[in-house]
Formats: sequence, C-alpha cells, structure tokens
Amino acid sequence: MSRVLVLVDLQDDFLSAEGLVPHREKLVEAAGRLLDDCRSKGVPVVHVWTTIDRERDNRMPHWKESGTWKCVRGTPGHEPPERLRPKKGEHIVHKSFHSAFSVPEFGASLGELSVDGMLLAGVHLHACIRATALDAYARGLEVAIAREACGSDDPVHASITKEFLEFCGINFCRGVEYEA
Repeated sequence: MSRVLVLVDLQDDFLSAEGLVPHREKLVEAAGRLLDDCRSKGVPVVHVWTTIDRERDNRMPHWKESGTWKCVRGTPGHEPPERLRPKKGEHIVHKSFHSAFSVPEFGASLGELSVDGMLLAGVHLHACIRATALDAYARGLEVAIAREACGSDDPVHASITKEFLEFCGINFCRGVEYEA
C-alpha cells in the first residue's frame, strides 16, 4: 500500500480559532511530529490550504453572507506555522471549499504520487477533514485520520463526525503506520 500524508488547513487563521480543541500549540506539535515521522519514512506529503483571493472573491457562499475573510493569499493568516511549512518537492494545493477534492490539482497530485491510501491531519474535523475523508472514501482510497493531529473549534460536531466516519470504516489512528 502506498500512502500519502495530507495536511489540511493547518494555517494561522484556522489555528487561531477560538475554542480550538486541541489548543493550537498542542495541535501544531502533534502535526509536526507526524510530519517529521512521515518525512523520515519517505511518505509523500500534500499540503492543502484554503486560499482566498480578494480580487476574485472565491469565498464559500456562507463566508460571503457572514462577511468572513480568512486565509487570504498574502496575509499572515494564510501561512502555516514554521513547524508545518512545506519542504521542497512537497505538493501544495489551494482550495476555497471544504474538500481538497474540490480542486482538480488535488486529484492530480494523488495520481502523480500513485497512492491508494491517505492519512489526514489538520482542521476542522467537522468540516474540511470530513469532506476530504468522505470524498477519498468515495474514490476507493483507504482513509485514516491522525486523531492527535486533528482539531476542531466545534467539539460537539467533531465528536459526532468522528462517530459517523468510524461507522463508514474510516480509522482514527495514532500515526503514519495507522496504529490504532
């Protein structure tokens, strides 16, 4: 089995969300350990970032309605913390909707890497992680979610999401080897 680590929305605007569980420092540290482990084992990495362009105003409709501007290209909030920055050769995919599969570049990156499984980490479990996991599952990929390296600012919704994803056969694991 060939796997890829997919880091979703580990960007300052999302990591600064009020009520984020686990808290930013703990989440960044866990994601950083996972990233280091994957890199040391030669697991390819794809960084998926929400990227909003003011000129095109490519925000999701509910962000437009609420006046939300997060992860705007060129702002500090768009960037990941130093610990989680991509290295040369790692793919970066820019999306503006929940699922990483909402942009063709993501599927192309997976095809280029010839993977049949994915380990997901990032924020928010109840939204972008869930949407990406379900889209991967629908495409026949083996999907696991790194539980310590995944967070949400809506813990109740995240708990319900975890139960649902487990019901679908998506594993919540400790790390790169998909340990329970």
